[in-house]
Amino acid sequence: MKKVSMKKVKSKVAMSKTPAPAGLGNFKIRIGIIHGKVFDPIKVGTHDRNYPEHLKIKNNTGPNADGWGGQFMADVSTGLKIMRLHPDIFHVDFMTMEQVTEKRLSRNHLTFNFWGDMSIALMNEKPKLAKRLQKIQMNPNFRHHPVWDYYEWILHKSRYMKACERAGIPMIDTIHLEKGFNARDVLKKIVAKGWDKFFVKPAYMSFFGAGVINGKTQDFIDNIEPLLQYEAENKHQKEFLVQPYMLKPNGEVFDEIRNFFCDGEWAYSVYTDGVDYEGFWEQPEGKLKEACKKLAIQTMEEVKKVHKWEGKRINSLLNRIDIGIIPDKSRKLGYRIFVNEIEPQMTTWLGRYCPFVIQDRMAEVCVKQAHEMLKRSLAAKRKMPSPQKVRQLLDVLDAWVFLATAAVQGRTGREPSLGSLCWGDASRPMPRHWNSPDSLQAWACDDDAGTQKLPRAPSAGNRDYSRGKLVHGLASSTASINKKAERLEVLEDTDLLPPPMSPVSRAKAERRSSVAGRRQSVGFGFQDIMSPSDAMKAFDMVESTLQELKKTFRADDVGEERADDSEEKRAEERRKREQEAKKAREKAQNTKDPRPGLRAAASSAWLLSLPRSASRG
Repeated sequence: MKKVSMKKVKSKVAMSKTPAPAGLGNFKIRIGIIHGKVFDPIKVGTHDRNYPEHLKIKNNTGPNADGWGGQFMADVSTGLKIMRLHPDIFHVDFMTMEQVTEKRLSRNHLTFNFWGDMSIALMNEKPKLAKRLQKIQMNPNFRHHPVWDYYEWILHKSRYMKACERAGIPMIDTIHLEKGFNARDVLKKIVAKGWDKFFVKPAYMSFFGAGVINGKTQDFIDNIEPLLQYEAENKHQKEFLVQPYMLKPNGEVFDEIRNFFCDGEWAYSVYTDGVDYEGFWEQPEGKLKEACKKLAIQTMEEVKKVHKWEGKRINSLLNRIDIGIIPDKSRKLGYRIFVNEIEPQMTTWLGRYCPFVIQDRMAEVCVKQAHEMLKRSLAAKRKMPSPQKVRQLLDVLDAWVFLATAAVQGRTGREPSLGSLCWGDASRPMPRHWNSPDSLQAWACDDDAGTQKLPRAPSAGNRDYSRGKLVHGLASSTASINKKAERLEVLEDTDLLPPPMSPVSRAKAERRSSVAGRRQSVGFGFQDIMSPSDAMKAFDMVESTLQELKKTFRADDVGEERADDSEEKRAEERRKREQEAKKAREKAQNTKDPRPGLRAAASSAWLLSLPRSASRG
């Protein structure tokens, strides 16, 4: 693709004439998603509106529920979001681990494994399946993620534990066994350590407490038979971890703060109780959270050293680093903290305790990493379907990044970083593709400086981004006008409407003396005015009311500068105008227009006629 100097882009008019990138018809990059986490539900109300029926988890609801609740899981939701972000670029192939075959993965350009690897097959007592999956995971020509070397580094716990110890990262004192378990020899080492209680678990492919034994050292000295039995039952295992049994002062198992990293960056942390199976919540702000975050970031640097694609380092999709916490009054923090475990993307994401919508963020990361991974695999001459077309679609992604960068630079005079522009920034939508030159002009209408964010329906971010029926040529990623379109479309599902503003919240908003505060208050007035009426006459009435509100908005700004009127008087005037708007809306709802579809056309013309200051969401 021909590169164009950023310095040549100097005006919005010039940018709007630039041809916008488009897809390649029916051809799409195929991304495989191996799913099966029936215990990792997403936040209520954030699921995709077209979530496939056959992928819903039906046994997690109702009186006989057997699971963690919810029909919609994080792994499938991430794949659906990828297709929402780039419907003309990506097709997602959903499969369980039982459906994974060499032929199927050969048809895909990449496959992200979220739950269904060799170790999980072994845990489910499916050795034949595990062998088949191992063969696929070990072969780089199947373009399976995570890659084998990194995957093995995580699963062989002793490997990452020793790496952390070398880096000076606090860990639990551990006896590493790498040649099998000898009960008598192990007991001698435990006695030499002086541990009152100890804990033994496999160091390779250990899940959910499987293969664990623990107890008081003296009890095993008195009767070694249970330890000998454990040795006989685990002859197939070669690697074990022997550790002191870590307890809180009250005698209970220690708690954890699980730190999650998306695209190599710390994202959020969740408290996990050591005893209460339902004890999960987002870790509150404070010194303990910051200390655990700092330790987790230090640990993540060790992960980055081994996570590679085609032999070069690349950030992982997701990692979970569990930090153990034990109350300790002798320490300045009041706690003893240490790294307990590192998990890859095949783990619980705990999205219901995440401060953002986890599947949205992970879809963004998957698109970014797929972009880089495919470029590297093409450079390495990996065999894949239609490599030339894949290159063309990757050029489309590159073109979008360039055009979006040009648009931002043209209106702000500065060049944004790639990350803040499109990849992994929760404050902006993920880049989606433009299908007409008008789209670029629509993008340039947005001004991210001072944009006010209003409440939106929980699943608005998961809606279909095909907005052509409302605004001709509108880019699906346009922030300014698209928010108005979303509000019109969200009215189709009344159960997804945002809750009305409470009297207390409204009163607080009215008391705000800043321009930004009054701007938000007027925004709620817009939301009330935009009713689902199909009557053209009522729509004209609404538009007239809106123009009146806009004039008052300007008058209020002048009044702020001159400080002539009291805030109480302006609040009273706003209440009167909102009441008038509400009456107009009610009247519109009782007026039936025999011309179907007129409202959508009228909405389109009205949205396009809005000046920039009034079109912000």
